[in-house]
Amino acid sequence: MNLRCPYCGAEWSREQEESARAPVCPQCRAVATVSEDVAPDVDDVPSARCRHCGEPLAPGAVLCTSCGTHCRTGVNVKALQAAGKVGRFGVALTVGLIAALAGGVLWALLAIWTETEYGWIAWVLGGLVGMAVRLTTRERSVRVGIAALLLAVLGLGIGKVLMTEYICRHHGILPVERAEAALALLEQRQNDDETTLLVADRMIAQGELPSLEELEALADGDGPEAEAAVDSLKKTMQEYRQRAMEKYQALAPAEREALLRDIQLDMMAQWYLEKYGEAEFQPKITTERLSAMVESETVSESELDKAMALYDREQKRMKELALKKLAAMPEVEFAAMETEMTAENTQMLRTFLDEFHRVFRMNVFTGLFSGMDILFFALALITAYQLAAREQLSESE
Repeated sequence: MNLRCPYCGAEWSREQEESARAPVCPQCRAVATVSEDVAPDVDDVPSARCRHCGEPLAPGAVLCTSCGTHCRTGVNVKALQAAGKVGRFGVALTVGLIAALAGGVLWALLAIWTETEYGWIAWVLGGLVGMAVRLTTRERSVRVGIAALLLAVLGLGIGKVLMTEYICRHHGILPVERAEAALALLEQRQNDDETTLLVADRMIAQGELPSLEELEALADGDGPEAEAAVDSLKKTMQEYRQRAMEKYQALAPAEREALLRDIQLDMMAQWYLEKYGEAEFQPKITTERLSAMVESETVSESELDKAMALYDREQKRMKELALKKLAAMPEVEFAAMETEMTAENTQMLRTFLDEFHRVFRMNVFTGLFSGMDILFFALALITAYQLAAREQLSESE
């Protein structure tokens, strides 16, 4: 007579079993209690049930159709499959990231090479990222779709940033290094062009050349008169620079050094006046007071004119005092103050240029987006999500 395991359905002969009290299934090693006096009848054996979920098993079943547990080993196959899918998620993210980076760089290079931005390539990039994720993992879930969508956003952003950087550099909008290099050349007295500008400014201040304030004010306006003023200003500045260079080259070396020393002293006096002047020299009207009068609605125009005239006189007086103080200052103290002024001016310039570059780049970046770009971006993100998250792409898949 044969025995049948109530768990896995395997059969074996009575002769193969050494003990009648506790037959052990040779396949799944389950123990079936059998009475000593009554031989087991296969018809009386209860139907097999899954040891994991307790659902009935078909005769000879190897896997539970309800929970996926293997009848012999007790291992849940569905759990293993799910674990395998989860394990591939990290790999899918890596492959998707590579696809996003490559797609963004290629898109930017094509735009730079052709000098034309093709918006439909953004859609292709989204499909590339979604397909890369889909082919790497069998998991189809919301998190996979969102991951592909975010990777597509990254790739699109990289493409736009590279295009922005190219446009900025193409227009000469470079970081602070160039300005700092110019300052270094100016400090070493090696930049003749900048030196002539300083000499021209000094000649204007001393009355050797007419002031350009009126012409500069006209150039800041609009219309034909402003355009004519801009052209006139360029020609005048060129003439001033030529006259300044002629004067500078006509000087002896010692006279050149003295002129540059006077220019540097004048610059330091202006810096000293802005930083310490009002606190040290106590003017009759301060910059803060004048600003308050300008903003006030109760101050008459005549009172404001008198205040501005007084302010100009006080500024000239304080500058003369600052020049005298600097001229009488010991060389070591003067050098330390010169170093402080240079450091402050460099930092001020760096801050200004950093802000200018940031605003310029932001304007270029936002200017690269058009209505069609937004449409293709939306299509790219939808495509990336659908390719990564959908179970089937078509009925025939």
